[in-house]
Amino acid sequence: MRGRKLTDAIDVCLAALGRPAPRVVQAQVRQVLASAYAFAGDTEKALGRLREAEEAYDELGADDLGSITATALANQLMGSRTEADFAEARRLTDHWLEKDRARGDVPAALQSLRLSVQCRWQTFLFAPPGENPARLLTEAGDMLKEGEDLARKLPERQAAKELGGLAQLRGSVRSAQAVADEPEASLRIAAAHYDSGGYAMEAANSRYMIGVIRLNTAFDAQRRGDRAGFLEHFGESETNLNAALAYYCAAAMREEAANARFMLARLYENSRRDAPAELAGTMREQALRHLRDGFRDLDAARREFASGATTDVQTGKLTFADRSGRIVELALEILVSQPGREIDLWNWAQDGKSRALADLLGLSVTAPRSLLTEIDGDARASGLLSAAHDLGLRLREAAPAERPGLRAQLAAIDARMRSDPRFARYLALMKGAPLAPDDLAALFDNGEGGVRAGACVDWIRIGDRFHVAVARPGATARIAPVAISVSAVMAFIANHMGVRDFRETLRDSPSFLHDIDALVAPLAELTAPEDLLILCPTSALHALPLHALTLEGKPLIARNPVVYTHSLGVTRHCVALREKPAAPEPLAVFGDPRGDRGAASSLAEMLAARFGVTPLLRDAATKAAFLAALSRARNVHFQGHAIFTPGAALESWLEFAGADNRLSARDIIGLGGIAAEQISLGACESAASDIRSGDEPLGLVPALHLAGASSIIAALWPVSDDASAAFMSAYYQRVLPPAAMARADAVRSAALDLINGDRSMAAPYHWAAYVLYGDWR
Repeated sequence: MRGRKLTDAIDVCLAALGRPAPRVVQAQVRQVLASAYAFAGDTEKALGRLREAEEAYDELGADDLGSITATALANQLMGSRTEADFAEARRLTDHWLEKDRARGDVPAALQSLRLSVQCRWQTFLFAPPGENPARLLTEAGDMLKEGEDLARKLPERQAAKELGGLAQLRGSVRSAQAVADEPEASLRIAAAHYDSGGYAMEAANSRYMIGVIRLNTAFDAQRRGDRAGFLEHFGESETNLNAALAYYCAAAMREEAANARFMLARLYENSRRDAPAELAGTMREQALRHLRDGFRDLDAARREFASGATTDVQTGKLTFADRSGRIVELALEILVSQPGREIDLWNWAQDGKSRALADLLGLSVTAPRSLLTEIDGDARASGLLSAAHDLGLRLREAAPAERPGLRAQLAAIDARMRSDPRFARYLALMKGAPLAPDDLAALFDNGEGGVRAGACVDWIRIGDRFHVAVARPGATARIAPVAISVSAVMAFIANHMGVRDFRETLRDSPSFLHDIDALVAPLAELTAPEDLLILCPTSALHALPLHALTLEGKPLIARNPVVYTHSLGVTRHCVALREKPAAPEPLAVFGDPRGDRGAASSLAEMLAARFGVTPLLRDAATKAAFLAALSRARNVHFQGHAIFTPGAALESWLEFAGADNRLSARDIIGLGGIAAEQISLGACESAASDIRSGDEPLGLVPALHLAGASSIIAALWPVSDDASAAFMSAYYQRVLPPAAMARADAVRSAALDLINGDRSMAAPYHWAAYVLYGDWR
């Protein structure tokens, strides 16, 4: 279910419940309605409808339907991990287990029994501190014996699968009881059952878990200095993980293959530290090979994942991003200690960040205008481009059964496009290919046939340390450690940059920022004054004003013009947007939609008067007018309110006048192809984003990039109206004709005006909030 279809499903079900119908039919409608609510994220309503359906089936004696519904309800209850819901799930599964037994439905009884055991085991694991419901594990063990007796009543192959599942569950229960070696023994029994029944996938999963157990046991032996024990466990871990990997690869189970490869990489990396030098190098390269292959597996799995609307796809891919993140971190950890591997480390760091917008751009990325011009008149090339675009749209909306065939067609077209060099840039944008140092010159193209002096600055997190990677066009990347730990930076953010503290830090006590000057200190050696710096932070550094930190006795922005990005792949996307057709109007101005910011109205009126446009103020500053301006103006300025919603960044919004007054990041992503080149958001916290594993950005700024804006000015924190007006006025004086400075230079000049002008605006609170993202030119 997705988007409008989900809403329609809920409405249809509610309407059906309002009409007379047999009670069993109404119960079935409640089941469907519960599924719709669950997809919509409304757990309470989903649970309520499932309870109603289960009670109705129980009273009607529709035990087959009731048992199925009880299973769904118990699973949802256990997901909450609260004692009350665990207790309800136990009562529910015990009740239906008794009913399933009484009617002789062995498969249903086994399903209820497994859930009842899982519920007892999970209650033990997540019990409140101070409680120890060990009796529940004893009950679970007794129930498993009954389950094995029930399973043996089934046909041989079906019995093998059930017995394998029960053996795995027994291992979990015995692990909670701290019975030595029992988990592995249970998994070996499970694998034997699965093998006897021909369940290869389940057997592979059992061997994977055995491999992980032996991996951890090998490391324990290594720490104790037990070399013989280490070698035994190493061999068992390697054998079982490789056996699982072989099956996953043959079955095209990419996510599972990536997990097995990661565990093998951990095994080799940890083991090589005690190995002879010649063997250690081989093991290191084996670890890196498994990590590279695992990253590719996960990347392919993420691209194939589709659940509907673009934003829903991005949210669903976060699990893949988390797993990709741990692969990248281990690869960086291996490489950072290896002299001469700077280019490999750079490539891994770019791989980790280059997916930032690739999933959202996906197959709908707009082809560069230069490509369209180049292939004009070439029917074959134009046909490939059109077919790839159409297949991408079909794949996004296709039913699961249709996707494999569409993917195969798309892969064939992709192979043909790769053989044509004219498609190289388009494919790089579409697939989020990381930038190599040789590709950097395009980012610094000054539009006059030359390359501006500059450098890309990447902060990389490896364990509890940051490193800075700096790359210039045509030069090898240079890597330097940062003399402040991740934990120290996180403590600084917690103590000085929280909602209640940031204003005091940045306005009243800016000297506190010196505590984290180490984040930019390596740039003194790695960059030159006046270099244009493309700053690419990582994790929590996205929330810090890195350009306000001190380098060589002055703020970084006084030494260098800067532009921010979530990844160099994002910058490549923004630079490519220079080629889209120019919008007909130079500027559209919106101000004070809520009618509570007089300075916002004044700034909007000043800008509009200077450039001969009519400002849309207060009641005229509507969402509809703003959306219309995005399609006709090259520059769009918004002076008003932006609301950031932590934990749900896609729901962050710009606030307009009128009843329909919210434009969320989710709405913006859905626009696509806007004409506006630059959007300036004179609004509090408009630059705030949630950054997930792999530096995946979610918020207003990345949403606007996706919609087609190449440059965005936005605020990291709430600022005063006077500071906002002063900064924006100084910026537009530089960036628009006749001065027509590059945007990064105009932002720098505006900041320096405030730093060097009226002392009341000299603190970073006033000038450091507004930052430029995307295209610097």
